[in-house]
Amino acid sequence: EIGGEVVRVYVVADGHGNEGQHVATRIVLTVPEALREELKAGTPVETAIQAAFDRAHGDLIACQLEGSFDILTSGSTLSLALVRGDVVTVATVGDSRVLVGEISRAPSGAQANILLETHDHTPDDPLEQEHIEAHGGAVEVDGCARVFRRGRDYPGLAMSRCFGDGTVAVDGIVTHTASVMTFEKTEGKEYFLLLASDGVWTHMESHKSLRPVQRWWSNKTRKVPDLKRAVTDLVSDACRLWNNNGYYCDDITAMLVRLWPPK
Repeated sequence: EIGGEVVRVYVVADGHGNEGQHVATRIVLTVPEALREELKAGTPVETAIQAAFDRAHGDLIACQLEGSFDILTSGSTLSLALVRGDVVTVATVGDSRVLVGEISRAPSGAQANILLETHDHTPDDPLEQEHIEAHGGAVEVDGCARVFRRGRDYPGLAMSRCFGDGTVAVDGIVTHTASVMTFEKTEGKEYFLLLASDGVWTHMESHKSLRPVQRWWSNKTRKVPDLKRAVTDLVSDACRLWNNNGYYCDDITAMLVRLWPPK
């Protein structure tokens, strides 16, 4: 609670590099705590989110200096949703995505629709590429667009913003600047929140991720959504698409939340 008001924060991080699991684990702990402190101090939500991201990145640098783990060539994306009152604020760094959707119930089952969708930070985005090149980086295509230091063969990032990755963060080639969006509910409607790493989205269009949500939200005999079954099916569907496209399957993290459930 903050000032007597319940605030909920949901976070998904996707690490990369040899020590990416340490980076991801660290920021899912430090970001919510830093955000709580900023909000308790009265900082406006969007400003508080970026301040929390800045503090979390500073903590990673401290971990590097202390020798806890290496962030020079390891990092993580982050997607976050903050629910406060009737408003959900979503923030992303990298290519982990957030959807806010609405559920319409019918005798035959549930129909899901996307109302808000975040934009992935990838090097092939013209604005992202412009920033990368203006700060001494280069974008090259090797299967997908990747970020390098100009004239170097590293780090080869497939996202244009992230936490960590000191070899390109130090000059601002990549940043941990968040993209922030807000959504306010309408009374009498049902909503859900889906946060997932790029392991879901690489081979799956956003609207197709709604199929398991619809399948397990409601039917003639089930009135309460089975979120666990829905998100398990979503991850299985994503894995199947990876297998259909080769032998490799990316690591996948997904979280499905029922927003503002009836009391």
